Order: sequence, then structure tokens, then C-alpha cells
Amino acid sequence: MLLPRRRQLRVPARPGRQRLAQPRHRARRLAAPPSEYTRRFHVDSAVFDPRALRLLVDVMGTDRVMLGTDYPFPLGEQEPGSVIRECPGLDDAERELLLSGNARAFFETAPAPEPAPAAAPTAVAAPVAGSAP
Repeated sequence: MLLPRRRQLRVPARPGRQRLAQPRHRARRLAAPPSEYTRRFHVDSAVFDPRALRLLVDVMGTDRVMLGTDYPFPLGEQEPGSVIRECPGLDDAERELLLSGNARAFFETAPAPEPAPAAAPTAVAAPVAGSAP
């Protein structure tokens, strides 16, 4: 499930609210505390600030955040992915997950295979009419 952007800004604050609501989860007969259900969500990175993205990654995990933009609207990042590239505390592998790896896993797509090198053309001489082989 992808969270709509207007709800995404609330996601980092949810664990505190969920801890306050945990006594109520028993009354609703939930199998686990509400905070356990966070792992079922995926969110996008359209938070427009590296510090906000860092908090989002800390709360959701690097495997639950993927690149998001407001394209074609001129809001937020002018270059998609720039906040991910500028985010402190992310290593190259985590940045790659946020930029493309998590979306590929979510949508169950594999990376495009490397193109095979082109074979060198072979010249075949056509027989000339009237010549002996």
C-alpha cells in the first residue's frame, strides 16, 4: 500500500501516537500493536528536505521508502532524487534502494539486462557470375 502524500508527512510522528493508543488496540482485537503494522506500508521520498527524509528512513526503514516526485508540477525537488543524494547518513547501497531498488522490488520488475555485445559482421563474398569456385 502506498500512502498518499498528504498522509506521508504524518508517518514519522505515528509511532509516538501509536504507543499512546496501544491500550485501545486490545479493545479492537488487533493481533499486534498498531506500531507493528508500519512494516506493511511503503512511502515515497517527496518530503523535500534531507533531514525529513532521514527521519522518514529511520522510522520506516530503507526498504520501505522509494523515490517520489510531484512531476509535472514544479513543487519540491527540481531534480528528482536530489534530496536522496543529499541525505546525510545514507550509504551508496541505501541511496540505490531509495532511488530505484525498492520500486523495482515493489513492482516486481527486474533490472534491464545488459545488452549483449554486437557480433562483428562477417563478410561473405558472393560468387561472381561465370567464375569458377
